[in-house]
Amino acid sequence: MAQTSLARGRGAPARTHKRMRRSVSGLLGVGLAAAAVATSPLGARAGADESRSPASYASASGNLTGISCVSTSVCMVTGEVDDVSGGSVIGTTDGGHTWQQLATPPGVGALAAVACATAAICEVVGSGNGDAGAVYGTTNGGQSWTTQPAVIGGGFFLGVACPSIDVCEATGNEGMIFGTVNGGASWTQQDVPATADLVNGISCPSTTTCEAVGYGSGALRTSDGGTAWVPQALPSSVQELSGVSCYSLTHCVAVGIDSIHAGRREVGVLVSTQDGGVTWIRRHIPTGVDDLTSVACTASGVCEAVGLGSTAIIGSTDGGRTWAAQVVPGSPYLLSVACQGRRTCQAVGQDVNGDIAVFRTTDGGAKWYRQRVP
Repeated sequence: MAQTSLARGRGAPARTHKRMRRSVSGLLGVGLAAAAVATSPLGARAGADESRSPASYASASGNLTGISCVSTSVCMVTGEVDDVSGGSVIGTTDGGHTWQQLATPPGVGALAAVACATAAICEVVGSGNGDAGAVYGTTNGGQSWTTQPAVIGGGFFLGVACPSIDVCEATGNEGMIFGTVNGGASWTQQDVPATADLVNGISCPSTTTCEAVGYGSGALRTSDGGTAWVPQALPSSVQELSGVSCYSLTHCVAVGIDSIHAGRREVGVLVSTQDGGVTWIRRHIPTGVDDLTSVACTASGVCEAVGLGSTAIIGSTDGGRTWAAQVVPGSPYLLSVACQGRRTCQAVGQDVNGDIAVFRTTDGGAKWYRQRVP
């Protein structure tokens, strides 16, 4: 399931956790739109294909922060869209040819990530009223949302993964991880190592096994549904990870950012494991990657990683061991990616003008094209 972290603005301080805090504090002041917005659930079929010409692109400022796709056709996306609300949700049922605005969770401040177990059952995470981390759930494809009992006081949730309709894990700042085994009716804060600071992303290849990554926390794994989280050793050069994808119990890929040249420059970083995190190996990535924010891998070992730089998307066909640059229109800052099937993926974020942006490939990344959004 897709996961991501809250938007990180261009030109903000180097470390991800500082950039995230700045983004959230600004968005909490954005009120909900006064006008009612018509919504339709993801289970409802969207209309005909729409033009993909540049003139049809949305011009709403903000970021799209997270995406989850249950098939090559059905996806849900979270965002921070200034002229709608601090936290917004959109969805597609036809592979992104058309997108529709979904209901806004009650009292939402900002949304960071989404995980859908089915087209109807999804969880979104971020912040709510009073600068507190919040989790919201839907059982009707985003037609309505319920605030769930998981709260980070004075903080926010950053990532979520749902390996089943009942089991989910949500991560956030202060090194917090919460889990539910009853579809969000109740959440339990789980014990994590004292060194954990900011847990950015999480991936769960089963209902009991999950991998979480972040700043300070490095890499953490549970094999017992969150009863215990065990820290794992990363290569000494790896400073911070923002996203992770596990395409089996033993095979995972994680991405992030390193500061080099005395902090004057940032570069993307990528590591992978083939033994459940006992050994993580730093992988060579193409030049032109300034930051990697999210990664998605399919069961066949096809992976896409997205971020910022002249090379904003890189792809792998061998489970993350080798990577090649891919061409994406413009120079977007991409925050989340989701893949279904061997060759179909969607990536979301913002373009060079600071407007929301969605991109799609159906040929394994040979060509990415931009889609129209509400």
